Amino acid sequence: MLERGYSARDAQIIETGPDGRARFTLQAALIEQQPATRDIVLTDIDMRLQSADAQWHLQAERGRMPAAAQRILLDGDVRLDGQPAGTLAPVSIRTDKLSYDLATSKAVAPGSVFIVLQNHRLEGTGLEADLKTYQARIRADVHGRFTP
Repeated sequence: MLERGYSARDAQIIETGPDGRARFTLQAALIEQQPATRDIVLTDIDMRLQSADAQWHLQAERGRMPAAAQRILLDGDVRLDGQPAGTLAPVSIRTDKLSYDLATSKAVAPGSVFIVLQNHRLEGTGLEADLKTYQARIRADVHGRFTP
């Protein structure tokens, strides 16, 4: 017998932590489960990531959540914006593809990335960012502009 997946339009997924507070809220124009792989395919993603110290806003045109994984693979005009506690200005990250690990709060982008913090702009190739510790590393071809 052929298994069927599910689909939902204008859907919202909320995951809560042990304290009952939302860890993330994901909204998508379309969510579809692929019957063969059980992967979840998302369209027009708007995701809010909450922690005790910061809130992050993650947006992308498309995404996929592998069935057995705790991560979301995003592509198409990926935008990650937030303002960690204790900072004076928001941080904006732009890239074409990004993998976000829901369990560890780590983001990895393999291609070109653009980071804006106040009047400072960095660009390069490859990003590893830990949204819990507010540390980020650009792997190669780093160029920056820091204006007072």
